[in-house]
Amino acid sequence: TKEEFSKVFDIFNRLKAAEEGSSSLLTKLTLGELLTVTNNLKESYHTNAYGEVRHGALYSAMRFIRENLHKKISQDELAKITGRNKRALCNDFITVTGMSTGQYILNCRLTSSKAYLVQGLSVSEVCEKTGFENWSNFSRTFKNHVGISPKQYAMKYRK
Repeated sequence: TKEEFSKVFDIFNRLKAAEEGSSSLLTKLTLGELLTVTNNLKESYHTNAYGEVRHGALYSAMRFIRENLHKKISQDELAKITGRNKRALCNDFITVTGMSTGQYILNCRLTSSKAYLVQGLSVSEVCEKTGFENWSNFSRTFKNHVGISPKQYAMKYRK
């Protein structure tokens, strides 16, 4: 609702003020409050009037994707996991995540790729762990979405 989003916006403003004031404790407390409010919003959005999770099967598919990024993941496989047809599955993904199934899988792969690169894995290892068909496809896709090559990303953000 409008009130809930107003509350989140207010917390963001307080968070910005806390960071500008360099108050580590205040920043942590404000972040905690933000997490609590957003978690409550998520729960209210994803449960029905009886407290049942509305998109439980979809969450199972999302978990399957995250746990199997190294494999080729098909919509048929996801539809089987959720007990939904491919069209309904794709509509559910768009409703809940704002992305199609394919976009969600790509987003998970790119997010994991970034983390692996920062951890120091080679580009070829990252490519293998995140399910990209080949190195050139991974490199091209990464650069198109992130703006820099995987190697540049690793050099820029590696700890």
